[in-house]
Amino acid sequence: MSYIRNNLLNDEKIILETELNYIIFAQTIFWLLLTLVFLFIRSFHAAVILFFILALVSGARAVISYLQSEFAVTNMRVLIKTGLLNVRYFEMMLRNVAAVEVDQSLLGQLCNYGHVKICDNGQVCSLFRYIDNPFAFRKALQKEIDARYPAPQTEPPVEPVKNETPV
Repeated sequence: MSYIRNNLLNDEKIILETELNYIIFAQTIFWLLLTLVFLFIRSFHAAVILFFILALVSGARAVISYLQSEFAVTNMRVLIKTGLLNVRYFEMMLRNVAAVEVDQSLLGQLCNYGHVKICDNGQVCSLFRYIDNPFAFRKALQKEIDARYPAPQTEPPVEPVKNETPV
């Protein structure tokens, strides 16, 4: 997590770090299994080569994504970095976070991954896909926001005092 650690502010502490979920390797596994099936059948040699090339390309892409993605919640900000050649840096101060949404499919629930959408006060949203343990990420973010910027307490309504005169 070099980007995040190298860009911390004074007195900023990392509360939670996470990464991409291993589900990003599913496409690679699919192509490798298809390659093995066709090797076992001993037919379609061109298809075997094609499937193996697809497995290599998708595997390289998944490994690069996995190694180059960083997600963290600090006591001051949300910090996210994704990509290698086309790098995306996302930083948002906690006071500007208006909403955090987690979207999880059935497979996401089983494999504990999800897509996290973070919206700012102007309702500009950023979506981050395949985050490992997305509810822990959301909980840490919301907990830090509540700790740092508590909601204003509203006074309960005061009931008027009845003036009762003795009879």
